[in-house]
Amino acid sequence: MKTVILSYSYTGNNARLAESIAQQLQIPHLPIIPQKNVSMKTIVLDVLFNRTPKVHPVPSVLKDYDLVIMAAPIWMGLIASPLRSYFKYLKSGKQDYAFLSVSGGSADSSIKIAKELRKRLTRDPLLILDQHIADLLDPAIEPTAQTTMAYKLSEEDLVLFRDRSLSELTKIVKPD
Repeated sequence: MKTVILSYSYTGNNARLAESIAQQLQIPHLPIIPQKNVSMKTIVLDVLFNRTPKVHPVPSVLKDYDLVIMAAPIWMGLIASPLRSYFKYLKSGKQDYAFLSVSGGSADSSIKIAKELRKRLTRDPLLILDQHIADLLDPAIEPTAQTTMAYKLSEEDLVLFRDRSLSELTKIVKPD
């Protein structure tokens, strides 16, 4: 099974997770790069107006893969908009897919993610794993949008999230 991991990351956390997983599974990692700069303003506008930013690499790069693992943050309860082009591409194909996220930590995020993926791709993912930054914070720190967005995964955090991800991914990723 030819597998790839695709990632978009505003703060760097999801990209680091994807790269670490790619190294462990010995699969390609394709970072998503929006053609225009992403700011808090564009994030809000993308979410509010359901915009799909132009990205590189072009989604058709996925045509040679049987399984596409996507890693991205959750913005205002929705998957980061730079993945939308890939969703549209995958919707018309037959590839299996999985979704991973390092996000702030909404209690019902996995349910919302599943609904959004089903709506956008018209089929369920093989795996959804949303790992929360709020779980890593010192209990004395309030897990607000500002504190979770500012948080950078330590090497220890990265290994924890990577190993959790690998534990689940090895159930669905089959060697070529």
